[in-house]
Amino acid sequence: MNLELKINSTLPIINGNLNDVKRQLVAKLQQSDLIVDSDSVKVAKSMATSINKLKSQIANKRKAIIAELSAPIKELENQAKELESLCEESRQKLLLQVKVFDDKERQRCKKLLDVELQATYTKYEVKAEFQIAKFEDLAIISNLTKTGLAKKARTAIDERVLNCKEQQEKIETRLLTLDSICFKAGLQVPLTRENINHFLMIEEDDEYLEQLVSLIKNELNRLEDANKLKEKIESQDRKHAIVAPTEPKLTHEYSHYKNTQEFKPVKRNIGKKTYVVTATFEVTVNENMGASLEQMLIDKFQKTGFKQIPNVQVQEKLSVA
Repeated sequence: MNLELKINSTLPIINGNLNDVKRQLVAKLQQSDLIVDSDSVKVAKSMATSINKLKSQIANKRKAIIAELSAPIKELENQAKELESLCEESRQKLLLQVKVFDDKERQRCKKLLDVELQATYTKYEVKAEFQIAKFEDLAIISNLTKTGLAKKARTAIDERVLNCKEQQEKIETRLLTLDSICFKAGLQVPLTRENINHFLMIEEDDEYLEQLVSLIKNELNRLEDANKLKEKIESQDRKHAIVAPTEPKLTHEYSHYKNTQEFKPVKRNIGKKTYVVTATFEVTVNENMGASLEQMLIDKFQKTGFKQIPNVQVQEKLSVA
């Protein structure tokens, strides 16, 4: 489409007596060049009003002449703008269709890129956890050919998947060496992935090792504190069991009693007699309390007020198959 717009115009010839009027105006305005005082202030105000009227007359004349002379120009401008609007309307319709087509092509490119990406993941055996490559920026029309993806697009996908593979191998190496690092540092039970997951994916190996060493040190300190606390508690338990045993009902579980005879000193008005009482009973206590059980029973007799402490023998009961 090739249209040639032709416009014929004749420049207007403008004649006037502007120069004559200018000379007259300058001479007349010279009369207003006076010093305003109390005697001349009213005259000055009157002259200013007259000059303003003269100015308005000149302005109105100018506007009328320019409006008359510019009328053909205004008409030409409106007609030309109408032609421009017709062109723009048609252009926008075409651009809209072009956009629809381009969007479809980009979607087709995106689907082809996704297929290529999944195939490349399979090719390099990249696990789902590490399939994090982005490809949306490659979904452009220039990456399409008549038969599919352009070579540069396939190359870009291959490079990005190899980066994922490299990350996968790095993380697998870190996890494989985690146990040995922990054991070498002195941990009896190694850390797990859950313990280091918050920094496992750090890109730099130096930063990863720094955080791992810090975590191991914290774990060693925690275990040391726990062992000290445990030893303190066990020491207190042993001291408590030997020096000040608690009541059996608080520290032991009694199973049952056999051939138990309850005895109390009997007061008789006619005199006193001495009895020999033999009692056999079973008691179940914690394994570490067996050695001090005899002393505990003797202490019990002492607390009841016996002057002569009976002979106490404790034997472990043998289980019957």
